Formats: sequence, C-alpha cells, structure tokens
Amino acid sequence: MPEDTTIRKFVMDRLKPAVETELHRLEQANADGDLSQVSWRARNLLEVMIWTLHCASSEEASKTFCEDAARDAVDAMKPPANFTLSQEMDDLRKRRQEYI
Repeated sequence: MPEDTTIRKFVMDRLKPAVETELHRLEQANADGDLSQVSWRARNLLEVMIWTLHCASSEEASKTFCEDAARDAVDAMKPPANFTLSQEMDDLRKRRQEYI
C-alpha cells in the first residue's frame, strides 16, 4: 500500500467494486427470476454494505477490518490434520504453522 494512502481509502477502494458486483449480480438474478440467487445476492450485498459503513466510520475500523480479513485468509488455508494421506500436504501444513 502506498504511504500516502490511508488504510480507509485502501479498503473503500476495494469495497466499492464488491458492492457494485453484488448489486449487478442481484439485478441479474432478479431479471432471471431466480429467487434463491436473489436471496443469496441480497444477503451478500447487505453484508458488504455493513462492512463498507463500518470501515467508512474510522481509520481504526478499516485497520481492524484488514487485520481480520488477513487472519481469515490465513485460517482458510489451514488444512485439517490428517486431511489427506499425502506427505506433501502434511509437510505444507507444518511449514505454514511455522509462520503463524
């Protein structure tokens, strides 16, 4: 992130297209008459809007959002122990644990 950019601007610049994408997908699902997709897209749009409002509220809120998102991304990469019989996967899991 460039030094002259606030964390809030950094986050808002990324949340804006997420809102636009979900809105477009919601409109498309509505046009298609796909009620399950309309429900899902409306829920996604609501969540992204809530995060957008939260992050817009302060620089600290944006910083916390970024930290939480990074932690979530790392957690998503955690394969469960004994997930696979592959030694390579076990080795990868052990190496990843060294960096946390």
